[in-house]
Amino acid sequence: MTPDGAQLLLFRGRRGDDHLQAPTRCEPRESVVRKVEHTPFPRARAGPGPAVGFTRDLSSSGMCLGVDRPASVGALLRAVVHAVDGRPAFDTIARVTRCERDVHGRFWLGLAFVARTTPGPRFVRPGLRPIAAPSPGGQQAVA
Repeated sequence: MTPDGAQLLLFRGRRGDDHLQAPTRCEPRESVVRKVEHTPFPRARAGPGPAVGFTRDLSSSGMCLGVDRPASVGALLRAVVHAVDGRPAFDTIARVTRCERDVHGRFWLGLAFVARTTPGPRFVRPGLRPIAAPSPGGQQAVA
């Protein structure tokens, strides 16, 4: 369902609707599994701590997250995505764009990044030194 209540048929048409196609994505998605700790944002009160989910795919604008409990479409979550070695890779605020239950009872959340509270991973070609984040004075420091 879309926010205005209209249903979209994606990936498969129904009798006579075979002309419908999935929307084109602006950036590629990477099929990758990462551990994600998530909490509602902003936190109104102390709770049991972050819930844990796992990504199905990740892109520069969002991710698909498998979780045990549903979330309301439009809700904000603070999500900490962990690297393969278990260390936090980046921290982000994301809006829930969809919530679907699969046949196994797990929920898949579509999350769109709203703001990153820490920078995401930066990839550097071999032989080059990574560039550090800009200093408060506006000049970039070389690491």
